[in-house]
Amino acid sequence: VKFPTYWKSQSMDAASIFDSESREVRDAMQQLFDKTWKNQWTRDRGRDSKGVPKFEVVAVQRNENPKIWAQYYTFREQLGLKIAASGGTQRYDAKTASTVRGQADAADAERLIQRAGLREDVNEFYLLHGTKPSAAKAICDSDFLITKAGSNAGTLYGPGLYFAEASTKSDEYATDDKDGIFANLFG
Repeated sequence: VKFPTYWKSQSMDAASIFDSESREVRDAMQQLFDKTWKNQWTRDRGRDSKGVPKFEVVAVQRNENPKIWAQYYTFREQLGLKIAASGGTQRYDAKTASTVRGQADAADAERLIQRAGLREDVNEFYLLHGTKPSAAKAICDSDFLITKAGSNAGTLYGPGLYFAEASTKSDEYATDDKDGIFANLFG
C-alpha cells in the first residue's frame, strides 16, 4: 500500500489522525468552492429559497486513516487491473477538476487536485459530500456506512452514497451541530 506523499504517517501501523491543513490548502478549497458555486434554484432547496450566498471556508482538516486508505487503495488497484484487461474505459471529467483547470484565479485549487495524483484510468476524482460536523468525523473514523445513507436528508434515488460536483449542491445536505459550523467532505 502506498500512502499519499503529503500524509504525515506512511505506515499501516499508524493511528488515524485528523489534522488541520495549511492556509494554502484552505485558500485552495475556497477557490474550489467559489468555482463550483452556482446561483440557481434547485428542487432540494425549494422555490422559496432566497438563494445561496457564497461560502467562506474557515478551516480544512485532513483525515489520515491508514485502515480505510488501505481498503480504498487495494480496491482502486484491482479496479485498474480489471479496466486495463477490458481495454480501458471512457474518461469522465468531474467539474471539481474541470472548473479550475488552467484558471489563473484557481491555481491553488488546481495544485491541490494535482498533488493527490488521482488516477484517470479508473475515473478517480474529487467530489463533495454535505453533512454535519459530527457525521463527518464519524465517516472519517469508520468510512461511509450504507446503513446510515439518507438518515439526514432522505434518499431521493434510493439507498446509497450521494456526492456532488458543485459546492452549492453538497451544501444543500450540510447541517450544523447547533453551533453554526457546517461540514463538507472533499475526497
